[in-house]
Amino acid sequence: MAQLKTDFPPIRACICDMDGLLINSEDIITQSTNQLQKYSRPTLTLSVRAQLMGIPDSTNGEVFHNWAKLPISREQFARESKEQMHMLFLSCEPLPGAEKLLSNLSRARSASPGDRIELPLASSTKSHSLS
Repeated sequence: MAQLKTDFPPIRACICDMDGLLINSEDIITQSTNQLQKYSRPTLTLSVRAQLMGIPDSTNGEVFHNWAKLPISREQFARESKEQMHMLFLSCEPLPGAEKLLSNLSRARSASPGDRIELPLASSTKSHSLS
């Protein structure tokens, strides 16, 4: 029987994907997009939402606009959507367990004496949406 490998190198970093791990940004983007109702358009369907997930600026693309058939320009929708997302991100709460995970990781040390584990953040969400 083969031995399991146990001599792994020390952990130096843990990359966290913000979207769906730390916060539920997809729900925020969906809420923002559902402002279409004021233009007598339907709410975002699960199938369209799935096609847009993980794609930066997806509500400015062909898939979204071919589905939405908005009575306003893409530029106007982008401005309105940006404002709405900014407001929603201001009140965004971490997902359950996210704070504990980050707290535990920030206190952890790598095998090198005193070196902290780096915690970079990954996201396909545009940074202006988060500020």
